[in-house]
Amino acid sequence: MLVLGPIFAMLALIGLVAVFVWMVDRTSGGGQFKRSALGILGERFARGEIDRTEYEEKRKLIRSRRGSDSPHSIASQQFPSEKNEAP
Repeated sequence: MLVLGPIFAMLALIGLVAVFVWMVDRTSGGGQFKRSALGILGERFARGEIDRTEYEEKRKLIRSRRGSDSPHSIASQQFPSEKNEAP
């Protein structure tokens, strides 16, 4: 019985260290962050790397291949001129 106490304590310590390392790695960006194609496209447009025409063509292509886009991506937002506003 005296042997089991230190073994369980050691296993608990190893588990805590593993959880701590996993949390630090996850919050520090150690694992590669996957960005969506529409998100990357929106960033490129925002930086001025591509013009509006190229942005819209590529956005349509990505949407047609994917079927829909995330409501949280930058690329899914409409331009002010594209909003359906009554004149």
